[in-house]
Amino acid sequence: MTATRRHLRAKKALTYLVLVLPLTVMLIACCNGKYADIMKQAIQSALGSKGMYGTLPNNAYTWFQYPTNNFGIGTSFILPDSTSQPSEANQQCAMWSCVGIANPPDSGTDALSLGGFADYGDNGGTVSLSQDQKCSITVNAVLPTVYNILNINGSISSSTHTKCDATLGQVYPRVLKRDKFTALILAKPADDPMRIAFTTGKLAVAVSDYLITSMKITIHVDKSTDAGLDAGLSSAVGKAIGKDAKVSFKVSGGTNGDYTLEITKPVIIATYIKRQPSAGVLEETASGFKTFTDWSATSPQITGAYTQ
Repeated sequence: MTATRRHLRAKKALTYLVLVLPLTVMLIACCNGKYADIMKQAIQSALGSKGMYGTLPNNAYTWFQYPTNNFGIGTSFILPDSTSQPSEANQQCAMWSCVGIANPPDSGTDALSLGGFADYGDNGGTVSLSQDQKCSITVNAVLPTVYNILNINGSISSSTHTKCDATLGQVYPRVLKRDKFTALILAKPADDPMRIAFTTGKLAVAVSDYLITSMKITIHVDKSTDAGLDAGLSSAVGKAIGKDAKVSFKVSGGTNGDYTLEITKPVIIATYIKRQPSAGVLEETASGFKTFTDWSATSPQITGAYTQ
């Protein structure tokens, strides 16, 4: 290789480093925490000792790496055998459909109580995030979800998050009402899949969760570098995107590349899935109504679940 060619290659490599490194540094500096880690810390700070009524262990929860409206309390799984774990492949139904409510409310008491199937406490906690954490959940969790919904290829550029903000609603710990859920299953026909799973001891249920009532994200998009994202969001202004996905956003704004993405339905941050204690049993035992200690632990295999 001639000296001239070596010089040109070195110059090209240096140019690449100059262009790429600022983005890398910005991503590291701005977004130095996983969504699951940030939300877990923020929720524990917001609820303090209230937690899950002081009875359910935080380390048993499945924490998500992205916002989702799925996998909350009541979500049920039919496990083929004693070694199977809850997964999307054996998920029978999700929250509202599991309790037979076809048109669930987006907010209010009924949304929090899952139509009366959940205990959730009187007052939620207020979630506080630093600017760095707001930027982190925007870049690491929200925008990748939006890219997927809009079928946009490519990586998130630095200009996308030169401005970012996140506003979260109240956080609530919820626990499934066993007696009411049991009565619902026993009222089903004998040949219903959930009734059969219950009778044979193959039912796993999300018995508790952490819920945030809403989430609003504000971002600035540079049209010159993020044309795909700008076009996708611009065409979605005034609409909801992701209705058939695990979460949906209402899009507004668009002036000068400033957009607001709002999740108006409750956002499930973490879920606690356990297997019924034995065939034909969901009822509480002497261990207490809200502990579920008589239920068997599971290791959910859910896409997007965070594992440390």
